[in-house]
Amino acid sequence: MASLDLKAWLPGVCLLVLVACGEERPSPLPAQLPEEAAEGLPRAAPPRVFQLERANQGPYLERTVERFRAVSSSTEVKSVLWSASGGKLETQGLQATWTLPRAGDASLTLTAETQDGAQLTETYQFRVSAEVSSLPEGASSNVPLAPVAVDTSSDTTGSMCDLAFDPAGNGHLIYDRYPHNSIWYGFWNGTTWNTQQVDGLGFNTGGSFQGPMALAVDPTGKPHIVYVMAGRGVWYATLSGTTWIRERIDPVALPPMNVPSVGIALDPSQGNRPTIAYGYYGPIPSGGNGYRTVVAYRTGTAAWTTSLLTFPTASVSTDQEFHGELLFDPTGTLYMTVGDFSLGTWKAPSTVAVVEFSNNAIYASEHISLARTTAGHVLMRWDGYLLDVTIASPLSASTGRLSLIEPAASYVGDLIFASGKPQEVHLHGSRLEFVAPGADNYWTYTDLGTAASSARIALAQRPTTGVVHFCYQSGSKVTFQ
Repeated sequence: MASLDLKAWLPGVCLLVLVACGEERPSPLPAQLPEEAAEGLPRAAPPRVFQLERANQGPYLERTVERFRAVSSSTEVKSVLWSASGGKLETQGLQATWTLPRAGDASLTLTAETQDGAQLTETYQFRVSAEVSSLPEGASSNVPLAPVAVDTSSDTTGSMCDLAFDPAGNGHLIYDRYPHNSIWYGFWNGTTWNTQQVDGLGFNTGGSFQGPMALAVDPTGKPHIVYVMAGRGVWYATLSGTTWIRERIDPVALPPMNVPSVGIALDPSQGNRPTIAYGYYGPIPSGGNGYRTVVAYRTGTAAWTTSLLTFPTASVSTDQEFHGELLFDPTGTLYMTVGDFSLGTWKAPSTVAVVEFSNNAIYASEHISLARTTAGHVLMRWDGYLLDVTIASPLSASTGRLSLIEPAASYVGDLIFASGKPQEVHLHGSRLEFVAPGADNYWTYTDLGTAASSARIALAQRPTTGVVHFCYQSGSKVTFQ
């Protein structure tokens, strides 16, 4: 994994020049000191061995994550130990990730050992303010939340999850529970999570949730969910008030393949009509059996129009299985990844098109993430790659430019386009890593902490603050950050 080098931190660096513990310190401890105060500090105390560089800006807020780097001009420093008065501290050499404690005074202490064995200790004092939810909207837009376990039941939760926000900034989350195979929904009002069961094992109702699943949220804040039940096909669920409406989608003639991919998107040209896709294996029009994609759109309560798609590839018998996510453009054209290296489109009721890319871009992930740029490009993320597709008419004339994110494949990840750039998260061994291009378009890599091996993780940007949030599994629990 690429390390957090200094260049990656420069856009958000804020230099902290603080006096030693026990001396009179400025209040509040600022991201920036007045020039005259800064000039006076060296006269009040001997120069410090270290200066701290901070990745964030703005106030120090309880339960948020701060990242620091200790910089020393001395060549005599051999090693450094960090400690904190409270909160959670993770360190690696000269870097520290600190989940701040509750509001009040807090401190970081650095103990340095020099080449001759001497120890030097320096303490930095901080005034931690009230949590994010108590501040005015937008005041903490550049500060990531500390990880929060959304569901603390005795079950294992969140081996797969999906995350979205509505225009009001409320968070919506779906995730699984095991071994009581079920699918759950969480709602976040910016402060707390409330969870409820969508489907699962019951008396004369429900069944065993199998997965996968996907989530979309309409402009009114209503969730729309697609998921797979073991032996019971593909299902759609949505809330009507406080009641879950559940509908089976797949017809008898078009059952899903054993472990299909599923996706859902809302058609903006049809009043945000729910549209889903899933993978199919069975009889195909050209004869024999083959892998195909099924698309269905909702025409009313428990009413779905379903189509088996055949894309105009060089050979219609090739693999055309659906992989991952759906994406609408404003005109109602639906984009999806199919087969080994193709991007397909569909527009109701039956128009299909496809562009095939070189097989050196073959998909190994079952879940391919899609995002649309402000310029109308389609971005595709899988393994350690991002493909930037310039859409043309006809679609087969589209071109793609491939960028490597990681030399080693990262099969589980997600992608969005936000704040004018692609932003990606993936599992890197037992770590969760967030990736986005810097000002020079070189990738910057941010370690978000430990995460469990999962089938699905997700990220989404909260529109009211601009903060990018994540869902993943940590410590056998579904986690939001």
